[in-house]
Amino acid sequence: MEATPPVAAAAAAAASANLSRYDIYRSVLTNTTLLHMITPYQDGFFGDLMPRVEEWKAMRREFSYYVLPERYLAYVGPTAATSSTKSKLKVSGGYDLGINWLGRDPRFLLHISILENNLPLIKRWLACRGRRYLTPRALDCAARYGRMEIVQYFDAMRFPCTMQAMISAACFGHLNVVQFLHAHRREGCNSEAMDYAAEHGHLDIVRFLHTHRREGCTYAAMNFAAKNGHLDVVTFLHTHRAEGCTEDAIDFAALNGHLHVIEYLQAERTEGCTIYAMNHAAARGFLDVVRFLHTHRTEGCTTLAMDDAAKNNHLDVVAFLHEHRSEGCTPLALEDAVRHGHVAIVKFLVENRTEGDVKHAKALAEQLGQYDVLRYLIQVCPA
Repeated sequence: MEATPPVAAAAAAAASANLSRYDIYRSVLTNTTLLHMITPYQDGFFGDLMPRVEEWKAMRREFSYYVLPERYLAYVGPTAATSSTKSKLKVSGGYDLGINWLGRDPRFLLHISILENNLPLIKRWLACRGRRYLTPRALDCAARYGRMEIVQYFDAMRFPCTMQAMISAACFGHLNVVQFLHAHRREGCNSEAMDYAAEHGHLDIVRFLHTHRREGCTYAAMNFAAKNGHLDVVTFLHTHRAEGCTEDAIDFAALNGHLHVIEYLQAERTEGCTIYAMNHAAARGFLDVVRFLHTHRTEGCTTLAMDDAAKNNHLDVVAFLHEHRSEGCTPLALEDAVRHGHVAIVKFLVENRTEGDVKHAKALAEQLGQYDVLRYLIQVCPA
């Protein structure tokens, strides 16, 4: 004889007992068999996960950022805290977590658990929501933060990822993750992996990708390694790779004052630089770089070099440019020095240059309340 369906059995039992409507509802909803049939279709969360859900719903948004509680400081680091009326700890939905950067993406709950390196909690989310929160970006996110145990778990569960997993691991210096993905996954990477590894000075990863992968890099690798002062990476790329660099390599190195990199590129490469190299070095006060470029390069600079050096109070650079270069400056040099109250710069320009209008400078100093500058200018121009 065919078994009676659970719903029909419960309804028949309730009807035969002549029970009230409430009793019928209760008899159905407390039926164990029915409960197990119904609950898989309920769109809810386990009770122990609800505090996390409520916390996420209450989080304030600032454009693409979530403002996090202070307990996340250990995971996102002090660079995520910005000073305003009070300290804020922020994480970008797109850049940091790999989810939609606008709106409230429910994948936040899974991805923030990856950031926390909390594998038991991750398993709990997956048990609760199945694969509704799971996209290839989850494994990408785990690789980005070097969460090796989570990467291995996702791989064992055959969860997907994209080539961004290896690219991100390379960018943020997680060699063990790069090696694992290379050995166990097929998504691979592209030239961005070595480019980013070089930019951030991860020579071990650059060497691994060079030896074991075929995607290579672009000239951006050496350019940005030079920008960040990673001479060991620049040397490796020059010795072992053919992509080379562009004029940006010396320009970028000059921007950040990396004289040792500039000296190497000058000796070993032929790309040279542009006027921006000396301009940027002067603006940031890197006199040693300015002097080297003046002595060993022919590109020179523009009036921006002295203008910006004056604006930023680099008297030694202003004096060097005045004595050794012919580009000079514009009236902005004196004007900006007055605006920022750089008395020594104002004094040097008034006594050695002719571009500025002292009467205008005096009026500007009075207007802005730069009284130390004003006192000096009154001495040299009483009228």
